[in-house]
Amino acid sequence: MIDLDLSKDVVPSSPRIGEVVTFVIQVSNAVDALEATNVEVTDVVQPGFEFVPGSIGGGDEREVSGATLRWRIYSMPPGSTVQLTFRARIAGRGPLTNFAEITGADQEDRDSFPSNGGNPDEDDDDTVAIMPYTPSPAPALGSWGMLVALLALVGIARRRMRFAR
Repeated sequence: MIDLDLSKDVVPSSPRIGEVVTFVIQVSNAVDALEATNVEVTDVVQPGFEFVPGSIGGGDEREVSGATLRWRIYSMPPGSTVQLTFRARIAGRGPLTNFAEITGADQEDRDSFPSNGGNPDEDDDDTVAIMPYTPSPAPALGSWGMLVALLALVGIARRRMRFAR
């Protein structure tokens, strides 16, 4: 039997709305397992994310069909790990989640069932959750605030000139 494991991460983990993030999916086959062949991984890009065309990477075959991304890995010897990636722009307010799952393989997995929708007791899927933020604009100082800031800078400059003598 094979023993595949999937983990997922996002970089950066605390993005701003409008920022492009990279999703990194790691698929591993245990050291004491048989070789896994024709491993398929599926990720559906959820609302709140905009897939960046041409950014899907890794694996031996890649397919994009609407919001569904699919990778095929021809062979995973025991102890091997394959990295799959794609990029997406943060287009919505959070919290946002994204889910990936191993959806197929030629062999039976010893502790999980591919394509069963995310059983939390299995290791063949993972979800990342992020809370994008909107940067706060700098507060407007107004004319009195600008005058106070200018006077403070003049005072600092005078003190420095006095100590430089």
